[in-house]
Amino acid sequence: MTRRLLLALAASVTAVLGLGVQPAEAGRDAASSMQIVAVDTADHPTVSMVVTVPSGLANHDLSAAFGVREAREPRDAEVERVSTDGLEVVLVIDTSGSMEGAPMAAARDAAKAFVADLPQSTPLAVLGFGAAPAVAAPFSNDRGAAVSAIDQLVPAGETALYDAVRAAVALPGVAARRAIVLLSDGGDTVSAAPIDGAVEALKTSNASISIVELVSPESDHDALVVLADARDGRVVAASDPSGLRDAYAAVAADLVGRYRITYTSTKAGPTDVTVVLDTPDGEVTADKRLTLPGRIAPTPTTPTFVSAEDAGFLASNTALMMGAGLLGVAMLWFLATVLRPKSHASRLATTDKRSDAKPTMSTFAQRASAAAERTLDRRNKRRTLDQLLEQGGIALRAGELVVIGGAATIGGLLLGSVLLGPLGGIVLAAVVVLGIRTLLIVKRGKRQRQFADLLDDTLQMLAGSLRAGYGLMQAIDAAAREAESPMADELRRVSAEVRLGRDFVESLESMSARMSSEDFSWVVQAIRIHREVGGDLGEVLDRVGETIRARGRLQRHVRALSAEGRISAYVLTALPFTIAAAMAVLNPGYLRVLYTTSVGAALLVVAAVLMTTGTLWLRKIVRPTY
Repeated sequence: MTRRLLLALAASVTAVLGLGVQPAEAGRDAASSMQIVAVDTADHPTVSMVVTVPSGLANHDLSAAFGVREAREPRDAEVERVSTDGLEVVLVIDTSGSMEGAPMAAARDAAKAFVADLPQSTPLAVLGFGAAPAVAAPFSNDRGAAVSAIDQLVPAGETALYDAVRAAVALPGVAARRAIVLLSDGGDTVSAAPIDGAVEALKTSNASISIVELVSPESDHDALVVLADARDGRVVAASDPSGLRDAYAAVAADLVGRYRITYTSTKAGPTDVTVVLDTPDGEVTADKRLTLPGRIAPTPTTPTFVSAEDAGFLASNTALMMGAGLLGVAMLWFLATVLRPKSHASRLATTDKRSDAKPTMSTFAQRASAAAERTLDRRNKRRTLDQLLEQGGIALRAGELVVIGGAATIGGLLLGSVLLGPLGGIVLAAVVVLGIRTLLIVKRGKRQRQFADLLDDTLQMLAGSLRAGYGLMQAIDAAAREAESPMADELRRVSAEVRLGRDFVESLESMSARMSSEDFSWVVQAIRIHREVGGDLGEVLDRVGETIRARGRLQRHVRALSAEGRISAYVLTALPFTIAAAMAVLNPGYLRVLYTTSVGAALLVVAAVLMTTGTLWLRKIVRPTY
């Protein structure tokens, strides 16, 4: 009695001073509102939500009264009531000494109203707890037995809150799902196990929990929240006993007034969704901000002239690829047609035509080539480019190459833009430019290597012709007829230059420079010396040829000995890039730290420096000079 008087006095003092905990009719607010309690976006764009309706509407079928707005746009939705089949309810009521008097009377009335709100087919059990939990009524569909058990609850003793939760979980049941509805006005004082045991029991069970808190000086709100969070439940607070009925009504609505709403989303990412319920008293809404997965194109708001369905094949990826292919073929045809060299007869026929004839595509190409050559002359680039074309054996002028390269670059830009977007077009255009330059360098190197391979046989041929009584120019003409390209081409060019009046040795030196052949430069020096001092040129060429052959054998021997080292250098250089590419395909997130953090970027720079140094070092080791 003394304890109850002290508690009542403390409550009165805190109420007068305004220091008590006073939730503003939390139970009433919860009972009169609609809430979105679950959202499932796993099958996006299909979105499923579970909502609870206000308690006063829990026993009505409202399937036709719902609407959905996504980002303020209405959506068609399918609504179905969540069945309570397979559900059983445990009504757990605090019967400690602090509940004596008005709290207990209000709790009985609220609990009996809760029982009346449940469907008759839902099994119900009643469990009271003071110093220890006790089953007042086992699971049954007999509502009279449940009401009688509630009336017989008598408050007394301490509060075994955690033991009561564990007892409610362990209570033998008859259904697949269990809902625990707990009423408490104070913190735990005498439970055999701490709160962790109750939380673990909830987590390992099939039971959900809803808690009604009667706020008092002994309330332990934090502990109730921990219990509710164990199974995604909630705490409904009542500031005084008169609010218990509304709090219980809110819990009943959560259990029996649930509806599943399903609609098809057209959004992605953070999106506001509103569920609207039409009631006799007006609209009731529930808002929730969802983070929707995926990327969905927005629905077009303006009409289009031809829909994708009407366009049929023209709107397919196959048509896009075929169009891009035809564009590339047309570009190649243009290059092959307008830049094709004309025969002598064709040029004469063109000259004989009237000057006022319409310009052809070849005329446009010639004008473009001339303009390109003038531009190269202004920038002092024409001589270098012409020399590169001569060394590669490509029968084009510098201006023609620029026109061809420009057309191919534009074609790559258009093709890449169609297939890969603007950035892909730029990348493909850059690849075309680099590819043309690389092709020229590769052809030059191949031609120079072929020249070097033919030099020994050509010297023997020249020496034999000289010993047979031929003059040097006659020997060169004979070698030009017998040798293979590119040696034959170069010898014919020397012969033509000499006939046009150029000094013979100067022509040979130009030939040596074009082929970048150190061995042939020795031949030119031998011929120059012979012209100055005389002697047997055939024997000189034999000696030079023998020296060249010995040097070639040495070079091939060194390449054979260094073959393993060169292969090792190639493997070691390519290995890091190969592994990085494989990791990027097999586990894309593994390397992300290298280009998303400052430390990773610094490591990439260090790795690039070390790789460059190592590559140059290996190149120096495996390519000895001789």
